Amino acid sequence: MKPDPRDYEIRIWHSAEKGDECFVAQAVEWPGIMAHGETREEAARQIQLALEGALQVAAEQGIKPPAPVLAHTSYTLQRRNCSTKPLRGAR
Repeated sequence: MKPDPRDYEIRIWHSAEKGDECFVAQAVEWPGIMAHGETREEAARQIQLALEGALQVAAEQGIKPPAPVLAHTSYTLQRRNCSTKPLRGAR
């Protein structure tokens, strides 16, 4: 099954770097994939676009992408974006 960008764990934090204040988003499984935005929501949208692009390039080049941590969570929670925490006993 092909990974979905929404299955990857994302961390978002605020960077208070003077002159470059923004929210930064990073894919935990792919540390080199990062995005930013003026708001937390914009950073979240941008990281999803970055992941879509990375997955497309990986598929085109025959590279196996890292397995998403969240692929083991409940399908309903993943798709509704309600939680990023795996359910107890979910595998």
